[in-house]
Amino acid sequence: MIWHGLPSRTWTGRKRFLVVASWLFYMGWRAWPVLLLIGTTLVDFAVGRALERTRAPLARRLLVTASVCTNLGLLGWFKYANFVGGALAPLVGPRWQHLLEVMLPIGISFYTFESLSYVIDVYRGEPASRRLDDFALFLAFFPHLVAGPIVRPAQFLPQLATPPAVGVTQVEDALARIATGFTKKLLLADTLAATADVVFTSPQMHGGLMTLVGMYAYAFQIYFDFSGYTDIAIGAAGLFGFRLPENFDRPYTATTLREFWQRWHVSLSTWLRDYLYVPLGGNRGGRWLTLRNLFLTMLLGGLWHGPAWNFVLWGGYHGALLGAERLLGVDAPRTPAGRRWRQAVTFHLVVLGWVVFRTPTLMQAGAVLTSLARPAAEPWGNVIEPGVLVLIAVLLHLAPSAAEVRRRFVAATPWQQGLAHAAVVTAVVLLSPGTTPFIYFQF
Repeated sequence: MIWHGLPSRTWTGRKRFLVVASWLFYMGWRAWPVLLLIGTTLVDFAVGRALERTRAPLARRLLVTASVCTNLGLLGWFKYANFVGGALAPLVGPRWQHLLEVMLPIGISFYTFESLSYVIDVYRGEPASRRLDDFALFLAFFPHLVAGPIVRPAQFLPQLATPPAVGVTQVEDALARIATGFTKKLLLADTLAATADVVFTSPQMHGGLMTLVGMYAYAFQIYFDFSGYTDIAIGAAGLFGFRLPENFDRPYTATTLREFWQRWHVSLSTWLRDYLYVPLGGNRGGRWLTLRNLFLTMLLGGLWHGPAWNFVLWGGYHGALLGAERLLGVDAPRTPAGRRWRQAVTFHLVVLGWVVFRTPTLMQAGAVLTSLARPAAEPWGNVIEPGVLVLIAVLLHLAPSAAEVRRRFVAATPWQQGLAHAAVVTAVVLLSPGTTPFIYFQF
């Protein structure tokens, strides 16, 4: 309300107000990490301006290297110090291990990648931001600050040139997007989490069918949880007149692993492609170098998710599958029957990967997979309810385009829109099992 109440002629003041508001929002978790965010903002804004003024190749390489080392150094320290400390514990002993115990600032993985993309783009010839407040808002804008989507400078900075026009249609669409996100999170993800948690916590207590249902439940839990947050972020940005990139496109309908990564966490997969896979050489160095580049990209993509071996293994698993697809020349099927078969195969390969992602150790992942061969260990009634919930999740995932649903919502009368929002609120209040933190807040 304050934002829209400020006069449009003070566009600079409105942007600065939003920067400060975003910093205060970030400080709601902990106060001190905002200093890291502000420091990253100041350093990379200065590096960007210096890159634009400097033509000497060596000086430009030193500038971009300094920025990359600073960003990755901070990310590495806060995100992986505990991981390294645990590995070194037998050598340094408990007396010194506590020196490597640090708290991970929320959202650091996301804004670090955004700031890196800005500096690298300027190094490649894109124009640098002329205004510090614009660059600060690009990094700190609260809807995408803590869990994405990862926004590129070319997607956001041009929107800050003039005040955005926010009409009734845009507000209605944004509110529909936010309602969709909360429905995904509170009614679907959190409900499916109960089944997934039971199975993954004590797999030895369950038979094969219940274990399979639990694996499916987690696959849809993480999808509805993360895509729900993305919907809320895009909708919240829309209330201010800003556009954030789409991050999901019904990923479990993919017919290949390559297509899956074109539909899942799109802002991360395209970032890894443009700033890691392509600089490594992409597919320009022959078959085996291409396979190496694919594997390394996905391995590092897994490590981006967290300082744990299960994430490294998950990234390596996807890297190996992508490499196998390329090596075998796997393409999208041409017939409807072939497409359905390949969708099923791809989906189950992804679900197997989620087992490694969800369990912190190989032993626990093995226990879950071993349970698939165990006879039923619980009454059928205990399997039917979570099975029906998973089936509902599948049907919703295959439902018509969300954009089409929002288009129909915007075209509805105010009374119909009000009833739709009331139905969502009522369903959340009556049916939600309780809230859990968004999964990607930990990354």
